[in-house]
Amino acid sequence: MYSNSYNNHYNYYNRNQSLPVEGNGFNYINHNRGGEEEEIDLASLFGAIKRRSLLMVATTLALAIPPSVWILSQPPVYEGKVEILVEPPNQRNEGSIVVAGRGLGGPRSNLDYDSQIRVLRSPAILAPIVKSIQSKYPEILLFPPADKEDKKKEGLTEAIKIKRGAKDTRILEVSYGNESREKVLFVLQQTVQGYLQYQRKEHIDSLSRQIAFTEEEIRRARAEVARWDSELEKFQKNRGIMTPNLQGNAFQAQLAFIQGEREKVKIELEGLKKLSRELQNKLQLTPEQADVVTLLNRQPYYLQLISRLRETETQIALETVKLGSEHPAVRELKLKKEQLVFLLEIETDKILKNPPANLSLDFLVSIPQNRLETVQQFFDVNNQIQVLQAKDRGLSEALEKLNRNISSFSSTNIQYNRILRESQIANQRLTRLLSTMENLQFQLYASLFPWQVLTPIDENIIKDASKKELKLAVIIISSVFLALVVGLLLEFSDKKFRSLEEIRSTINLPLLATVAYNKNLASFNHKKARKKGIISQQTFHEALNLTLDNYCHLYTNISLLSADKPINSIVISAATPGEGKSTTAVGLAKAAALLGKKVLLVDTDMRHPSLHSWLGIDNHTGLSHLITNNLSVEEVIKPDPQQENLFVITSGTVPPNPTRLLASHKWHSLMAQWHSQFDFVIYDTPPLALFPDAKSIVPHTDGLVLVLGMGKALRPVIQQLLTELQVAHITVLGMVVNGLKKEFNSSYGYYGYYGYYGYGDNHYATRRS
Repeated sequence: MYSNSYNNHYNYYNRNQSLPVEGNGFNYINHNRGGEEEEIDLASLFGAIKRRSLLMVATTLALAIPPSVWILSQPPVYEGKVEILVEPPNQRNEGSIVVAGRGLGGPRSNLDYDSQIRVLRSPAILAPIVKSIQSKYPEILLFPPADKEDKKKEGLTEAIKIKRGAKDTRILEVSYGNESREKVLFVLQQTVQGYLQYQRKEHIDSLSRQIAFTEEEIRRARAEVARWDSELEKFQKNRGIMTPNLQGNAFQAQLAFIQGEREKVKIELEGLKKLSRELQNKLQLTPEQADVVTLLNRQPYYLQLISRLRETETQIALETVKLGSEHPAVRELKLKKEQLVFLLEIETDKILKNPPANLSLDFLVSIPQNRLETVQQFFDVNNQIQVLQAKDRGLSEALEKLNRNISSFSSTNIQYNRILRESQIANQRLTRLLSTMENLQFQLYASLFPWQVLTPIDENIIKDASKKELKLAVIIISSVFLALVVGLLLEFSDKKFRSLEEIRSTINLPLLATVAYNKNLASFNHKKARKKGIISQQTFHEALNLTLDNYCHLYTNISLLSADKPINSIVISAATPGEGKSTTAVGLAKAAALLGKKVLLVDTDMRHPSLHSWLGIDNHTGLSHLITNNLSVEEVIKPDPQQENLFVITSGTVPPNPTRLLASHKWHSLMAQWHSQFDFVIYDTPPLALFPDAKSIVPHTDGLVLVLGMGKALRPVIQQLLTELQVAHITVLGMVVNGLKKEFNSSYGYYGYYGYYGYGDNHYATRRS
């Protein structure tokens, strides 16, 4: 009936701006947001945190309490640190000092701190220290025990910590930690004393022995250097060669030059040969013929004879055509030609002296004058080829001679290089020994300065190193973070609608009203609660009256949807059970009746009827009996005992096929009859996602009102349902969000003012006050 009425509803609704309207036509779903790619803003994030706050608190406590208790139960760990000055503090990088009678460079710091630390942690140094400590604490060993579970024993090589102080300082920091303050103090005292004793005696003695050994090696290295220098001088005098390397370099330079020149000649020769072949192909001449032609064409008289002969041949051809071959003038021209040929042969023999046997007169005459330059170029190219070939032979002879010189020089050069290499090795060894001697002298100088303990070894150096506060802070922060992650993962993996903004952004339908969450109404939806009598009908009506202002607002908005024709029949349904569709149907019916409308409420859910139990009406006769039996409407319709102007048709007994009944002609005629008799007809149908009953009823009404239960409606189910409704061209008037809790109901206070102005009952003013 109103398949396209939704556009009119929307236009009127948008003009009056009674409600927040979204979308148009049959676009029921917003595709710009939703699903896994939904954009998370701060409001939804804070809402998610608030909804999952209890879970996050419980997770935080579960994660934080066990490790915190364990940390607090651990005994405190004490640590002591002693600073030792190992080099003179006033030592400069410039200046000079005299050590062991030698002039040395500035006494810069040459102490290898990394190596020094490794020496101090070595078993050789720590072994006597461990013996002195074991007199009081025998559980301290040199190395860690093999049995890791024996926590009383520890190895000093790992327990003692040594590091250099701040950058570029000359201080070593020695630290040790344990649960006993007295033990920390004693171990540090014995360790530092052992290090000072090592520095005073063993380190200085070791350096002295190293210096003596190095001096002896230096003496031997100098003698070796002198011997090889003498050998090198003798070789140069005997061979008359001061620097064989220079002569060898000269040979190499000559060799490279000759090889380079040969490469250039070969490249140029290849180019000329290629050009010669191209000219020869162009002239169609052999090299001999090209030489003869070039030589003959340099003679003026020869060229004159050739020219005259060609002119005579031309005249003979013309006169023969004109007069005939036997004419006297033609015979005279032929005689003249014979004379010119005779003169040309004489001139050719004179020029060539010994002409080739295959050289014919026709060939000489056939060469045109314009090809003489090409012939001359061919002749010149061949001459250049001969010059380059001669040059290549000369370079080849020079290369052979140079190779013989290099071969004879190689044996001398090998011997010289051997002597020079041995001399260099001896000099390098001497240089290393001198450098080592200098370093040892610097170390000896530094060792002569006694190590000084800068920190008094007493109770003041013992600090609590447990860092329990820091560990607890890290545990708490980590637990809160993990709890937040767990809560948000659970929240955003939840497919249920949790906020009004989420519904708005996902569903492109007008929001007709929101109904606040009511604990008693929510409990009444549970069949177990009704059967046990936990929630009575009186409690239901009282709870419904507390939200009746929302349903009055809903009816007002529905009545404003169409300006052309009043809306007097709607279907109330939801996607799944338990979302509050029946509660909405009853509340809307009571609100419309309260506003003076004659209302009919029809329970078409013949599978799981519930309205009769909520309203306290018997269900002995109902809709199923009215359609299948010959009962009148007056026998089935019942007035609501609680509300004037409200009439109810219950579902009746459960029939075998409710869908077939709702598709019958009788049912359609009953609907048309009710629409003319009542001001407002409400059909409560089964859930849309489970049964097709509502889809068959809606086309015969003014439209569908979809109820969404906050925290119950599933996003994928709603989206699939709206897609099906859109395909079926079902008119959807709008949606009602049911069970909206106070903290998320931004319009709750606005709706509440309906009770202040009153709609006929005193409880509105009482509740607002």
